[in-house]
Amino acid sequence: MTGTATLNIHVQDQNDNSPILNATAIGMCASDSTSEADISAHDLDGDPFGGPFTFKLLEDHKGWTLDPEHGVSVNLKKESVVFAGHHTLMLKILDKQGQFSIQNLSVTVCDCSLQTSCLQRRTSGIATARGAVAIIFLALFLLLGPHYTGCRGSGADTSKPESY
Repeated sequence: MTGTATLNIHVQDQNDNSPILNATAIGMCASDSTSEADISAHDLDGDPFGGPFTFKLLEDHKGWTLDPEHGVSVNLKKESVVFAGHHTLMLKILDKQGQFSIQNLSVTVCDCSLQTSCLQRRTSGIATARGAVAIIFLALFLLLGPHYTGCRGSGADTSKPESY
């Protein structure tokens, strides 16, 4: 005797993921007026556990605001009082159900009349530093490698044998 059955499994989505920033580093131009940059987030959970999100600046970041504070992406506004250089802003990002993450946003403010992209300079500096470290390790390997790998010669006498 045989039988056939159908089993239906319905898996419900849970709010088990927190929203995270799409980019954790941005560049902005220093200016005499207010300037802004777009920041966005995503959440791996489906509706109703995902976006739109609520973005909040934590701590007291003078000269920085978010407008609007709700959406999948918001504008980070920089006032003219913010100095050029590197800034780390702490953001709290909440989904529709209140699940949140706290993330650091690295903002580089630079004079765009001198360079086209604030992030290119930081990235090229990091690449140069990595290249220098690689060269140093290669030089150490070439100098010390034979010593540690036992390449000192066989120790056998290679002179001509004596004849009797």
